[in-house]
Amino acid sequence: MIESRPPSAGPSARPASPSRSFRAPTPEAAASPVASRSPAALDRALVAGVFLGSFALLLLRAPGLDYFLTSRDHGYQVGIGGQVLQGATPGVDIVCVYGPMAMLTSALGLRISGSLLGETLLCSGGYALCFTLLYVLARRDWSRTAGLAAAAAGYALMARYYKWYVWLIPLATLWGLRGWIDAADDRKRRWLAACGLIVGLGWLYRLDMGTLAAVAVGLMIAAAEFGRPSRRLAGSLAVFVAAASALPIAWTAYLAAAEGIGAPWTFLSSSFHGALVVSRGMAAPMVPLPSIILGFTCASAVLVLSATIGVVQWWRGDASPGSRYLLATALVALATAHQATHRRDPAHLLQVVPPLIAGAFAILATARRAAGDASRGVPSRAAFGSFAIASAGILAYATYGLTPFARWDLVPIGPDPIARLKRLAHPTAAVDHPGLAVVQAVRENSAPGDAILVFPLDSQLLTLAERRMSGRLHGYYAGVFDAPDDARLNLDAVLADPPVLVVVPSPKADPSGSDWPADELARKGRAAHAYLEGHIRADYPRTVFDDGRSAVLAR
Repeated sequence: MIESRPPSAGPSARPASPSRSFRAPTPEAAASPVASRSPAALDRALVAGVFLGSFALLLLRAPGLDYFLTSRDHGYQVGIGGQVLQGATPGVDIVCVYGPMAMLTSALGLRISGSLLGETLLCSGGYALCFTLLYVLARRDWSRTAGLAAAAAGYALMARYYKWYVWLIPLATLWGLRGWIDAADDRKRRWLAACGLIVGLGWLYRLDMGTLAAVAVGLMIAAAEFGRPSRRLAGSLAVFVAAASALPIAWTAYLAAAEGIGAPWTFLSSSFHGALVVSRGMAAPMVPLPSIILGFTCASAVLVLSATIGVVQWWRGDASPGSRYLLATALVALATAHQATHRRDPAHLLQVVPPLIAGAFAILATARRAAGDASRGVPSRAAFGSFAIASAGILAYATYGLTPFARWDLVPIGPDPIARLKRLAHPTAAVDHPGLAVVQAVRENSAPGDAILVFPLDSQLLTLAERRMSGRLHGYYAGVFDAPDDARLNLDAVLADPPVLVVVPSPKADPSGSDWPADELARKGRAAHAYLEGHIRADYPRTVFDDGRSAVLAR
């Protein structure tokens, strides 16, 4: 499709020849002008500059204390992370709809910093690493300018602040695949082992993400080893599978040892059930806005083009690193695309764009190489050049159209961003927020080790209160875990570990208002989980705190 080659009977007709298989670049290719365009020291300086510059910018624009107190989305991770520090096991004691690693990472940040500053550093550092990987990938395939443009596109399309790992794992997988593509034969399996560890870690963050990434890498290995002796394919797959299995097996062994022999099954069954419940309960159609439609259309076009060009070039026996990398971007993008299909809103589209950004730059690099190929005729070169220019313009316009939905949680730098970070380092130093008033009331009316129920939402407050969570759910949403069987399990879990206090929206709050915490999302959650509402009213008649926003109830 891009290369002009003689007709081929397809991969099944190719001999098992090294010239027809995916192999490391030749010395001539390694010495090409693209590879030697800049000194290694300058490249290292630019990599460091992209990371440190991005990290500093994200810290200066990091959300403040109000965000961490009221965000139900980020509160999912911080809330369960706080429960990990109270001795809970994600997926066993508390239902997790994804993997445990996001909560364990949040717990690590909370433990090391003793505050919300650790979580802030993790999120900012995670995204800074994502932008750096985008630079590295585009730089290796094209140029430093392209790398900087890819990093800028990543910042322009940055997803929710707490979704850094949903970006990082696919990009790290692509980085590992690119290293494997470029490596000499005697070093390829080291890169496959690195890919496996990344994919295994991704499985612990999101089971679906890790599972589909494993399939993507497996297909890439199969394509690379096609036509070679079968023992090479078996050996490469064995290295990858062994590395990818290491961390999931370690987690499973920990569950069995710490929680009992049935804990691994409890974790797997609750995680799969939770993911299905959430995907059904929170499904949403595409919003009919031109910018969103264009964004989804361009994302689909990049995916289809990168997959088509990559497969066609593989079919024709193109063993160049660029063609193999293009196929890798398509496979990794396919492994993440499902996240934006059940809930087709801008936020979920932005979750899956990292491999698409890499794929878009790979397509443009491929077209540019074809346009600069002196062996082609002038019309062919002009066609490829026109395609590259038009595609770059359309993609830039689509990126611009999505920017109002990106970087949603970041705030303006403002006159004193350091004060905002200091407040995160000492979140309970002053009771100057309604959420902190609840935290103080919970601390004053309970003891360490007591269980507290926050209904229906906002269990992240327990992280600052340093109290255990009663029940098995971090939040009670409409359409999620409210079916009869789940309702019974939810109530049984609360009754088995009865809370000393219950935190609810204040009855004095506007019944149709939009202020936190008595907003529409909370009202729908209370109505959907009425069985728990009835239990609270019957068993917790005493009010120990009520500021007109939140109330704390006791027996």
